[in-house]
Amino acid sequence: MIPRARIVHALPGRVRMKIGSMRGDKAYFEGLSSALADVDGVRLMGVDPRTATVLLGCEPGGLEALSEEALRRGVFVLELGQELQSPDQGEVAGARWIWREEAFDLRVPVALLLILLSLMQMRQGKILSPAVTLLWYAYELLGRGSRKDG
Repeated sequence: MIPRARIVHALPGRVRMKIGSMRGDKAYFEGLSSALADVDGVRLMGVDPRTATVLLGCEPGGLEALSEEALRRGVFVLELGQELQSPDQGEVAGARWIWREEAFDLRVPVALLLILLSLMQMRQGKILSPAVTLLWYAYELLGRGSRKDG
């Protein structure tokens, strides 16, 4: 039986497919790479047997050529016609507001709380583990969070 592939993400010129039934099969994905290396309009960007995904770069019409060639060679059957589900943009924007807008950004108060708790731990003489850990958490929260935003 030929494995079924489904498109999990697509952008113009880029497609990510998942072949769930072949998860973990390293030999299959190595064979897939060599079997589809010469399909016109498609360049294989990567395969990951652990997640059963295939990342492709496609020129216009390349996905159709890939689908036909994969079926002809018995590599997989591409399930076309399924629309990708994406969350409502309003939902996503609303969720981001809670964590990212300046009016209600929780990172700063949480980091300040962690700093306060670490100072309390230091005052009690518990300097090594609890105080340092709380300071490290505050640093991570402030440092990494600001880098992700910028």
